Amino acid sequence: MSPSRAPAGEKAAGVDPAVLAWLLAGDVSVQYRVRRDLLGRDERELASLRARIPLEGWGRRFLEARDPGTRMWGGGLYMPKWVSTHYTLMDLRSLGFPGDHPAFRESVELLLERFLGPDGGIYVAKTVRVADVCVTAMVLSLALHAGIRDGRSRRMLAYLAAHRQPDGGWNCFDVRSAASSFATTLSVLEALEDARKAGLAPATELARLSRGGEEWLLARRLYFGLRSGRIANPEFPYLSFPCRWKYDVLRALSYFARAGRPFDPRMADALALLRGKRRKDGTWPVQRKHPGAVHFDMEKSGGPSRWNTLRALVVLGAYGKASGAEVS
Repeated sequence: MSPSRAPAGEKAAGVDPAVLAWLLAGDVSVQYRVRRDLLGRDERELASLRARIPLEGWGRRFLEARDPGTRMWGGGLYMPKWVSTHYTLMDLRSLGFPGDHPAFRESVELLLERFLGPDGGIYVAKTVRVADVCVTAMVLSLALHAGIRDGRSRRMLAYLAAHRQPDGGWNCFDVRSAASSFATTLSVLEALEDARKAGLAPATELARLSRGGEEWLLARRLYFGLRSGRIANPEFPYLSFPCRWKYDVLRALSYFARAGRPFDPRMADALALLRGKRRKDGTWPVQRKHPGAVHFDMEKSGGPSRWNTLRALVVLGAYGKASGAEVS
């Protein structure tokens, strides 16, 4: 891990200066996210840095993989995974890629044109005319990132509100199951937080919806079965990036930190798990890659991950003191 010193004036409470320097030596998108999420810099201060994301590094490589004629990536809108237009846009959003960039906005518009139903659901299946709640949530997040706050985004939000399960969470195909799922519940919660920040609906209404999903996850201590008390899915404890639509402990904790939720004792197991995954050099790894095609690998499995290190530090900065799991 190198370099060993952070740039002058760059400090984050409780963060090893060598780790901070290493983070700031990464791709311009990592630099932007570190300064925004870890160092607390204002977006106005970061405007010039963010503007570089489409011009260099990973952001430029993603753009170069786009077909400007079709406005698509990977030759498709939702398939193949993970090089399709939908999942490439998800990757770009994770980088902090500007949502008002013409390529991003045009491709989101294409998704909406092809998949948005009159009821606000996103219909990607060719053989079954059932909207996918999880994909609807992801597309809503993409639309809001692109600055689309019109009736289309409001219809998607209304669809999510209307399809909450009786237990408070959500399931991808809710007509087939009355039980909520970890992945879909988290995707919807992320979209609701995006909607709150965009002012798409009254904050009280969004808070009411979010509380049910948050309680569903917290009742399961973020990764355990409610009745069995065992780990609900063997993939949940492993850190991944990009997460795709998949659920894991760090993604869940990152949501709660981003939404500004206070520490809840039911987070303790997940926080202890996260702290235990820190490497001796103070970084966190990518432990799992979700099978599928990629445009390129941003990071390699097993080694130190700037993305997961950043995300873990943000989470522990939010909850470490309360949980007894400080960063240092």
